[in-house]
Amino acid sequence: MLRDLGVPEEQIKIESFASPSRAKTTEAAAPSDQRNGAVDHAADKAAGSLRFARSERLITDLGGKTILEIAEQQGIPLPYDCRAGICGQCKTKLVSGMVTMDAEDALEPIDRANGVILACQARCRDDVVVDA
Repeated sequence: MLRDLGVPEEQIKIESFASPSRAKTTEAAAPSDQRNGAVDHAADKAAGSLRFARSERLITDLGGKTILEIAEQQGIPLPYDCRAGICGQCKTKLVSGMVTMDAEDALEPIDRANGVILACQARCRDDVVVDA
């Protein structure tokens, strides 16, 4: 409604007070990636690697954990709040690779177009690089 009234996007804030549905899993890839495929949670545990570009850390034992959980284990500071994919505090740039997310309520279309993911929800599907 605010967009229809001409309110600038940067002035619109969204807040959610409900847990998102976990029935749907979505897949995200960095904008330059041209991969398609079905989501396979079994592949999440055996997925390639995770590289934190700014922290210069490479993690190969992902254990099916989210990017936020791995960052915490490695002492890499990432902001977060809800851990449910609804607040958006953990938005992180996906530089390359592909992730799956159980919820992505906090992502706007512009975020998706720019390769932004939610670290609290994202699990690596292959070799992934994030800007953190």
